Formats: sequence, C-alpha cells, structure tokens
Amino acid sequence: MSTSVGKNLLGTFHQPRTVLIDPNVLTTLPSREYRAGLYEASSVESSKCWIVRLFEDRRREILDRDNGVVEKVIAESVRLKARL
Repeated sequence: MSTSVGKNLLGTFHQPRTVLIDPNVLTTLPSREYRAGLYEASSVESSKCWIVRLFEDRRREILDRDNGVVEKVIAESVRLKARL
C-alpha cells in the first residue's frame, strides 16, 4: 500500500455522540486485563490525584470489582477524559 493514501493522512477523527459502559463486563476479564484497565483509568494527568487517593482508600473493593466503587472510577475517568 502506498504511503500517500490512508485514513491517518486525512486527519479526520470524530468524537462519539454516546459512550455505553457496562461495568458488569469487567467481571468477565482476566485479572491482568482488569488491572491494565485500572492503569488506563489513572493515566489522565488531571485524574491522578483523585484516582490514586481512591485506589489507596478503596483498593480491596476495586480489586474485588465492587460494582459501586468501580462505577465511580469509570464515571470519574470518563468525565475527566471528556474534558480533554
């Protein structure tokens, strides 16, 4: 394929109108993948303080995939990433 064609050269990116998140899907992930997702949630610079504090305070519940706590992590991560 020629390097002069391709979607990355167009510079077109579109934000989604809606994002659907089902925290129950997280229960199907292997532990390694789940923890990788937790790292991703903490990767936004502005969220690090909040997320690190939550991880310290609620570590066991997060690792045990407590729906209420995991939903808070997801909601805050989405809110912060949407601001970027």
